[in-house]
Amino acid sequence: MTAWQWVLVGFGVWLAVALPLGFAFGRVLRDRRVIDTDALEDESSGEDDRATAQPPAASEDDTGDEGETLAEHWLRHR
Repeated sequence: MTAWQWVLVGFGVWLAVALPLGFAFGRVLRDRRVIDTDALEDESSGEDDRATAQPPAASEDDTGDEGETLAEHWLRHR
């Protein structure tokens, strides 16, 4: 066999090994990313003020122009 034939054979062997490994590694990474994304969605889906229907806590600086607190405003416009 000549040198260029050995180069072609070497490239073919490399391709036959690299493609399946690349696809397998890509699938592992994709599956891991999906699992991590699901975990993040589970953590971020905690209850917020709207889900628990709790008014926000009032503080001293929460009074508006009419003198009502944010909590009173929230309850009135709920």
